[in-house]
Amino acid sequence: MFAKRRIHRGARIVEYTGERVPTDRLLAPADSKQPLRVYAFRLNETTVIDGARGGNASRFINHSCAPNCEAYAFDDRLYIYAMADIARGDELTFDYKLAPPPGLPAESGPDSHPCSCGAANCRGTMRQIAPSN
Repeated sequence: MFAKRRIHRGARIVEYTGERVPTDRLLAPADSKQPLRVYAFRLNETTVIDGARGGNASRFINHSCAPNCEAYAFDDRLYIYAMADIARGDELTFDYKLAPPPGLPAESGPDSHPCSCGAANCRGTMRQIAPSN
């Protein structure tokens, strides 16, 4: 997804919309004949917003380890905001910080969701990396 106009830092860009789905229902087995497309954004511990079901173009915002957008939830709604000034034509990105759904074990290693965003600080995975102590 690309900016159609200049966006100022701090501006609300778009609401992430879609069907509200309990986390355990989202993880139901998929039909193996259909390609799996996941546009799910965790709203809280028990609910995800499934952008593939009634969502808008916000589901096409890609991951980057050096994002220019971030997500905030207010009153059970999820919005994407600009972290910096964004020029017309720039790609909109946010850090997915993927984590396993509550109650499920973490997948093994960062290679389970490889990243190739090309950022100078690319960590090689879309997964959230726990801080080292």
